[in-house]
Amino acid sequence: MTITVVPNTPPTFVSDPVAQTVFPGQVKTYILPSTIDVDGDVVTVALLSGAPTYVTFTAASNTLTISPPVRLLATSFTVSMRVSDGFGVNDYTIQISIVNTPPTFPSTLTDQFINVGSSANYTLPSPFDAENQVVTIIAYYQGTTVLPGFVSFNPSTRILTMQPIRGIDSGSYLIDLTLFDGSLSTLY
Repeated sequence: MTITVVPNTPPTFVSDPVAQTVFPGQVKTYILPSTIDVDGDVVTVALLSGAPTYVTFTAASNTLTISPPVRLLATSFTVSMRVSDGFGVNDYTIQISIVNTPPTFPSTLTDQFINVGSSANYTLPSPFDAENQVVTIIAYYQGTTVLPGFVSFNPSTRILTMQPIRGIDSGSYLIDLTLFDGSLSTLY
């Protein structure tokens, strides 16, 4: 009589997990591939230690949840998942990329010309942020933290109001506009 002990074959995912791309402030869920165990053993899947706190795994739904904070800068990392049947394991890595692009104006800003004694308003275009983060607009005279005395800016309406009333207001003024999405900024 011969006794043959067949070695355990560790379980696997039926396909490799796919890399994930997420924006700061977004909650993304990724259902991992199904598992297979040729020996018919009960399989468990676990997220190994070392993952950021905003990456979690729910075994009941086989779901990886990625929810990076709004102010997170762009980064890329891997998380490790373990598939086990109690006798053998296979570890997999999943590449996660947090992408954050700076906000922009979707159209060109136009220079403004105004006569002393006149007034004019210029409405800035609505800023665009690919990650749909709230964008703050800051306006100031180049090299300072304030605007010239005859210029005011309302960030909620995006309106620059210009009312030069004195001859000393004559001249060219370069107004810097900064778009800030909580983590990245663009200077115009």
